Amino acid sequence: MTRKEKNKKQYNVACVGKGRWHTSCLEWLLFINKWEWAQGVGMYGLYRFCEASGDKARLSFLKDWYSARISEGLPEKSVNCCAPLLTLTFIHEGKQEYLDIIKEFAEWLMNDLVRTEEGGFTHSGTGVVCSGEPWDDTLFMAVLFLARAGIIFDRRDWIDETKRQFLLHIKYLTELKTGEALLSFLQEDGSPSIVQRATILPPQSSIGTISKSLRKTFMDTDEIGK
Repeated sequence: MTRKEKNKKQYNVACVGKGRWHTSCLEWLLFINKWEWAQGVGMYGLYRFCEASGDKARLSFLKDWYSARISEGLPEKSVNCCAPLLTLTFIHEGKQEYLDIIKEFAEWLMNDLVRTEEGGFTHSGTGVVCSGEPWDDTLFMAVLFLARAGIIFDRRDWIDETKRQFLLHIKYLTELKTGEALLSFLQEDGSPSIVQRATILPPQSSIGTISKSLRKTFMDTDEIGK
């Protein structure tokens, strides 16, 4: 099986409504051996820790994680699935396979990602495209990666695009009284709105601790838990 064929593999993600997440997504959010935005955020934090502390054991774990996930095959392209690539831009060590993946996803962001009317990146996850919706999440999940890819491949157009995306997101996602960046939702005409703060959006979100049985499952099956 070629890498591109492996890339077609999709995780089974359940959704409620157009572009909205369901709480059953907990599995791919909390298990470490998945290629998704949550793991991407975690791996970048771990990389920065290794960089600051010189912890070689955890850096080795990080490199093994990328080797294993890439060997398994990456999921379909989405903004969220670009998140783990940010760390890969720091630890690729010149491996051609890793560089090819970085270039492939960067070109997808530039040429094939669905955009808003003004060219802003539309947020997307595995199996879900939030049509016309710019999210502040996108800046971390994909735009920072694109900037790093631009540096690696000396692509000024990619770097310039990251600047443009930050400005577009600031335009649509800033609550003017505080300057706080928020998520944006669609207005009736389909355009992204200038938003007010949302504290919780049931049933997509949950508050409280997980059950003892679910915690035990995570600890028994995760590399970190072991």
